[in-house]
This record gives sequence, structure tokens and C-alpha cells, in this order.
Amino acid sequence: MKTESSPRWALVGTLGAACLAAWAACSQSDSGGNPSTSSGTGGTPATGTSGSGTAGSTTDGTGGETGTGSATGGTGGDTGSGGTGGSLGGSGGAGGSGPSNGGANVLQYHKNLSRDGLYVDAAFTKAAAAKIHRDAAFNATIQGPTFAQPLYFEGAAGGKNVVIVATVQNRVYALDAATGAAVWQKQVAMPDTGTFGCGTNPTVGIIGTPVIDAGSKTVFFDAGQTGPTRRIHALSLDDGSERAGWPVDVTKLPSFDPRIHNQRSALSLLGGTLYVPYGGFVGDCGNYHGWVVGISISDPSQVKSFATAALKSGIWGPGGLASDGTSLFVTTGNAPRGTMAWGQQEAVLRLQAGPVFLEQPVNFFYPSDWSTDLDANDRDLGGSGPILVDVPGATPSQLVVALGKNGVIYLLNRANLGGTGKGNGVTGEGVTSNRASSSTIITAAGA
Repeated sequence: MKTESSPRWALVGTLGAACLAAWAACSQSDSGGNPSTSSGTGGTPATGTSGSGTAGSTTDGTGGETGTGSATGGTGGDTGSGGTGGSLGGSGGAGGSGPSNGGANVLQYHKNLSRDGLYVDAAFTKAAAAKIHRDAAFNATIQGPTFAQPLYFEGAAGGKNVVIVATVQNRVYALDAATGAAVWQKQVAMPDTGTFGCGTNPTVGIIGTPVIDAGSKTVFFDAGQTGPTRRIHALSLDDGSERAGWPVDVTKLPSFDPRIHNQRSALSLLGGTLYVPYGGFVGDCGNYHGWVVGISISDPSQVKSFATAALKSGIWGPGGLASDGTSLFVTTGNAPRGTMAWGQQEAVLRLQAGPVFLEQPVNFFYPSDWSTDLDANDRDLGGSGPILVDVPGATPSQLVVALGKNGVIYLLNRANLGGTGKGNGVTGEGVTSNRASSSTIITAAGA
């Protein structure tokens, strides 16, 4: 499946709503036209293990906009197919190794790599929440509808605390968190009009939620641009200038067609690598795949990628990838109706750093009705991104939570995702599963 093009909320004109004024307690998102606001409790996830199996691979690619470089791909199994990566040129980089959520910073979607949406601020008590109101002193003006969650960073140039907002017009704003005044703003390129997607996307620019590397004070994001092309940018939080070696043109990846690949899911940073997921557009046009592109932020010429073996199978849930600090977890959408072989669609996958996918049962789960119901009826498991939670005292206690468009919630063992489900499609899948909703779930949950 794919992601919708029309946002539920468009931050056009004045930004002053409570979600920005009380950034530490609010999280707004969209997915497939049915967004949600969520927060909750989470845990400290653990890494998984490996087993044996077959299929799947990641491979290298070539290319280059400037400079030279090389990348080495991951390892795979005996059958199936994986993604394509590349050496896209460039030199230098942003440095750093990933978000550091010290203080009140909100550096990524739902604040944490687990995507649990847990925001803790000692000042935000029940009594204070009862008095929440629009801050009349905060007035901000931006241009363009906004899909991406605003982010928050303390200590940009001059010690200012800033709210980072990115719009479909490819405009990025650093807003003074106290007043809403623009500390800096930049349009990185003209957005594309009418070339991307299935004729239903009049404007394509920045859609997925960016991610901030606190150490280097850099914000990363993908931007659809005229050409058509997709470029991944890295801007200084101090003044909006582009970091050396960026942007990276993912259009140069072998087999990657920017016209049919949408970047809706949030970006992630882990271990000095930026991860950017891709799916399709509403309308499901073209032979797109679910992709994850990995770029070294210290040397952006080093690029690797993974792509699903099955057609379609997009990665489009707004939360993007979740991580326990070692592995990456992702949910995928449906392949075309009638697809006979499983090729990483309708699944929860564990990716190793790179990204690399090893097709072994410990590294994937797909429900028993993946073909007869989910693929056949366009009921993507990947309509929501995975969430990592700990449940002390439970066995297993370290879990992945996945919510399907079919209204079913799946709880999986993070250490062993379990391979093919053995239930009836509703109950008995993974560690446990059951119907959570009588209607479609397309949302970005918290836990």
C-alpha cells in the first residue's frame, strides 16, 4: 500500500497551537489520512538473536554526484532478493553518531527510537496540564502544509531554543521557541508539482519527519524536488547552511525511481548512520518497493540500502523504523494481489546496521493470512510503524507491538520474531494477537 497525500493538519499561517506551545507533551502525526496524537509509557528494548533460514539480500550500487567513494553491502541468504545501495559521492559530513535526548529535546519522531512517544517533563504535572492554553506571545508564520512532526532543540546559535518545522514547500524553519520568530528559514529546492505519484499528488516536498543529530547540531530530511528527484539534506541548526558533502541524491541508486517512491516515514539515526525509509504513493502506481537507505553522516559518500523482494510492500507508516539501540525494526505493506511467494511483505522485519536483512525466522514475522487476507484485501501490516516496549515480569518481557490495517494487534518477541504466524489471522499469531479495532487502523501509536 502507500501513504495519502493530504495532511490532517496543515500548519499554514500562524503556528501557536497548544501542540507547539506545550511541545513536551504533544505529538501530532498523519498516516494514510487518519492521524493520531499519542503518548504513553515504554521501556528499554534489548537486542535480538539470530537463527537459520534462507532468502533476502542487500547489495551495493554505484553512482556519484560529486567525489568518489565505495560502500559494501550486507550479506543475505540463498534465495529471494534485497535492495540496492550505492556510492553516491560527496565528501565530509555532519559528524556525530545520533540523537542525544538530553533535557527536553525532541530530536526525532515520538522523541525516542523505540517510537513509544514517552515525553517526561517534571513541570508538566496534572495541575499544569489543566491550565494549558495558547501562548499569545508565540506567533509564527510558515508557508506550506505540514506532514512532519515539529521537533525541538535547546541551544542553537546564541543559545536559543528552537522549534524545527519542515513543510511540503521544502521550507525548513527554526522558530524561536519563546516567540515564534524565525531564527532562520530556508527553502532547499522547489517542490515537485505533478511529476511524482499517480496524478493525485499536486505538490511533493518534505513529508517525512526529520531527525536531529544533537552532537553536530544538524537536521536531516528527504525532499522531493523538481527533476523529478529526491535528495537527502543536512542543515546546520545554527544558521540553516547545508553541511559539506550534502545533499545526497538517492535518485542515483540503481533501480530507485523517485517518481513512484514516496518518503512518508520518519527518519532515524543510529550509530552514526542515517536511515531513510520509502514506500509508494496513494494509488499504488508503478513497481515500487519498500526501501531503507542508510547513509553515513560523517561520510555521506557511503550509502547502503535494503529493498523488499516483493513488489509494492512499502514502508510508509509515519513512525518509520524503531530501534533497540542495536537492531532496526520495520513494518511493510502489501504486495500485489495474487503474489504467491512471500518477499518481505506484510511483515515485521529486523534489520542489522547498514541496513542488512538476514532472512531467518528470528528476524521476521508475517501473519498466517498474509496472502489470503492481507495481500488480497490491501490490509497492510505496515499501516503503522512498530513500537518497542518492555513489560517487566512478562515472558517474554521485551516486545514489538505491531498494528495492522485489519484491526489486529500483534505482540512479538524482540529476541525471536518467530517467522510465519501460526494462528488464524486474528488470534494465536506471534506471542499473542487479537482484534483491537473493528475498523481500519492507520495510525502512529504510542505505548
